[in-house]
Amino acid sequence: MHLGTGITCPILRYHPAIIAQAAATVSCFAPGRTYLGVGTGEALNEYAATGMWPEYEERQERLIEAISLIRALWSGEEVTFEGKYYQTRKAKLYTPPASPIPLYYSALVPSSAEDAGKYGDGLITVGGKQPDLYKQILKSLMTSS
Repeated sequence: MHLGTGITCPILRYHPAIIAQAAATVSCFAPGRTYLGVGTGEALNEYAATGMWPEYEERQERLIEAISLIRALWSGEEVTFEGKYYQTRKAKLYTPPASPIPLYYSALVPSSAEDAGKYGDGLITVGGKQPDLYKQILKSLMTSS
């Protein structure tokens, strides 16, 4: 059995360092069977908790930066991170992942699938749309990987 998030949003309600630590902890309970699904969030959750709902482009930038910070922390090394949206000072996961954690990027449109191919290890999407949309999503994923 594999354990992980369907999708979590590491950009507004939760600092990426908290998400990195949580995923690393799960990895220690299920080595080789843990994954992390991330996305840009939805107003229903993020706005209600933070009063913020940036435009998609900013949420996308935040997610890409968050992924970079999460992966750096998973190394187990001390991380001082000076990003546009997130900062850490000598942050370290004292319980790093027991094994590499695949990071799946939420993609509901082709442009997000392109980012999934660049910054993630795969994608998570939902059904219910016309098949042509999923063909475009997969094409964008494959051409960006």
